[in-house]
Amino acid sequence: MKRAGSEFYTRLANLADNEETRTVLFRLAEEEREHMAAFQKMLDAPGEKTELYDGDALRYLLALLPGDVFAFSRDDDLTAKNVKDALAVGIQAEKDSILLYQELYDLVRSPEVRRTLGRLLQAEKMHLVELRAQMEEL
Repeated sequence: MKRAGSEFYTRLANLADNEETRTVLFRLAEEEREHMAAFQKMLDAPGEKTELYDGDALRYLLALLPGDVFAFSRDDDLTAKNVKDALAVGIQAEKDSILLYQELYDLVRSPEVRRTLGRLLQAEKMHLVELRAQMEEL
C-alpha cells in the first residue's frame, strides 16, 4: 500500500501544473517511502506479532485493506483534467491508512510499536489535511 502511495504521489506530482501542489506531492511521496520503511521495521521486530496473527484480529485487519487503494497509480492515465479526481483517491487512501493504523495501535501492547504507529497516524492525518487543501486550491 505504501509503495503504491509513493508511486502514485510521484506520478501525480509530475502532472500537476501548480508548483505548490507539485512540491507537496513530491514530499508526500518521500514520506510514504519513509512510512514504508518504518512499517516494515515494525513488522520485522520480534515481540507483539502474535497479537496481529490472532485469527479474528487478522481477518479484521485484512478486511480493512482494499485491493488497490491507489488505483490510479497503475491502471489509469493521469492527466491534468483528472488531477482533482486523483487527489480524491489520495484523500480516501489516507483515510484508509488512518483507520488501519488506529486499529493496529489499539491492538498492540508494545510501547515501541505504539509510538511508531502514533507517529504514522499523525503523519497520515497531516497528509489528509494537505491533500484536502490542495484539492480546494484547484
